[in-house]
Amino acid sequence: MKLHRLGFSIILILFSTNIYPQKNLVANGGFEEDLISWNANDAIKTTPWVFKNGKNSAAIICFQNTDWVGMDQTVDLSKKSQALDVSAWIKGQTIVQGKDSWNTGVFIVEFYKHGKKLGEGVNIATVVGNMEWTLADKKMKIPDGADAIKLMIAMSNCTGTFFIDDVSAKVITLDEAGIELKNPDIPLVPDAAPSALEAQTKNIIVDKNATNATAALFYNLKKIAQTNILFGHQDDTKRGVIDSSEQWSNEQQFTGISRKLSDVKKITGAYPAVYGFDFSRITDYEPGNAWFAYEKDIARELTIDAYNRGGIITYCWHYQNPVSKKGFYWNDSPVEAVSQILPGGKYNDVFNKALEDIAAYDKTLIGKDGKLIPVIFRPFHEFDGDWFWWGKAHCTVEQYKTLYQYVVTYLRDKLGVHNFLYAWSPDKNFNSEAEYLERYPGDAFVDLAGIDEYGDMEPGKDPAIAAAKFKIVSDFAKKKNKLAALTETGQQNLPESDWFMQKLLKALQIQPLEFAYVLLWANDRQAYWTPYKGHPAEADFIKFKNDPYLIFGDKLPNVYSTP
Repeated sequence: MKLHRLGFSIILILFSTNIYPQKNLVANGGFEEDLISWNANDAIKTTPWVFKNGKNSAAIICFQNTDWVGMDQTVDLSKKSQALDVSAWIKGQTIVQGKDSWNTGVFIVEFYKHGKKLGEGVNIATVVGNMEWTLADKKMKIPDGADAIKLMIAMSNCTGTFFIDDVSAKVITLDEAGIELKNPDIPLVPDAAPSALEAQTKNIIVDKNATNATAALFYNLKKIAQTNILFGHQDDTKRGVIDSSEQWSNEQQFTGISRKLSDVKKITGAYPAVYGFDFSRITDYEPGNAWFAYEKDIARELTIDAYNRGGIITYCWHYQNPVSKKGFYWNDSPVEAVSQILPGGKYNDVFNKALEDIAAYDKTLIGKDGKLIPVIFRPFHEFDGDWFWWGKAHCTVEQYKTLYQYVVTYLRDKLGVHNFLYAWSPDKNFNSEAEYLERYPGDAFVDLAGIDEYGDMEPGKDPAIAAAKFKIVSDFAKKKNKLAALTETGQQNLPESDWFMQKLLKALQIQPLEFAYVLLWANDRQAYWTPYKGHPAEADFIKFKNDPYLIFGDKLPNVYSTP
């Protein structure tokens, strides 16, 4: 009798599993009822001749590449929904791409909150040419607060025929989506009494009230620079390249990307020692923009991840022009701003608000140890060029110095930010210490003297040219008891397959230097600075990583405490 009941229970479980699968939220996703529940153009038909399953599919036919021909369906989400699995069977027939890369057959999901679109749409599929039936499937996190999705299927200014069948959207868990949970909000642990070395270091650095870990970072970087140099990479776990035509990115429209992904680790087996991030989206001028909110959130998560694995954090600031509230490049927004954001200027309150946004964000950067994460902050870099609105052609020497000094004093003294080391870095436009220091804001405001150097690292350039400038920076830093670093460099797309060993390493070793780190810029398919798998420079990068002078994340000592 017990066996009979057990068998009956198993049958019930199996029966229940089959009866109650995850519910498809899409109405008439197989187009068995023509186009009911879909908002569709007249050019969209159902066809019983070409289908994947059932008796119909939808066919989007477009004869002119000036048209958007599409259909959509809006679906409500429950409050507790965490993630979605969106899929469809798709087929392409002689689809000819329009003038832009996105002029193809497309399947897109948009998120909404109270009828307002949240950020960019998530691309599920792109179709060009002839393609047999293929399952397009993407799992994604649902943005906070989203209460609806819009499924959009269209021919976007291209010609041909796009077939689609069995459209599905199912609510799943974050685990099922393979999406990592956010770093938990950890309560801040107050500093203990500083060690003797930390106390001594606090008397040297810009912030005499710096956290113990911040002082320890300065001390350890100074010590490491005597024998080695750390390797860094901008946006290392934020974005990268698969090859010269395909990229990955932890951005809202590319959901489900692992926070552990790293181009550097993929090639060398190790993360970088230094991770570069940007305050750009932290100080945006579009409150409520869901994409910017995501950028802020992911920057926080990646920063905490990097610190938790022992990495060093540096933030630059590509700050949108606070007067025009547009781009940071002068050519994108040629509006003089520096004089207007300093005290007494019409836009000083706008500038203060941006600094307050940085301070508020900074207070959320707490590691799993309960400590505020030390940050090397590098505001208003490459000021000796004219490409940024704070460049030399757009403000006087004294205005620039005052601007930099104001950032330090406002964050440190007004807003109580005590986990920053302050970095200052011109571009390569100097050949003497006097030229290098033309806009130096003073010893009381700078912890790290740097240089951004791209031009002298290009193909055909003698590494001795850059090395001479590196020596000026290093010697000045040693004389003033500052850190020094190659704060940005790289060769775009690495046309020289031996660039790491024959250009970068040589430039760093021709003359004795004490550079704490070298940081390469971020990777995307248009401009990448570390090689992808199969790139001609891959072997050279591995050899560079294994040189005993370089320290990557796998050999980085604890830099947040002192003996």
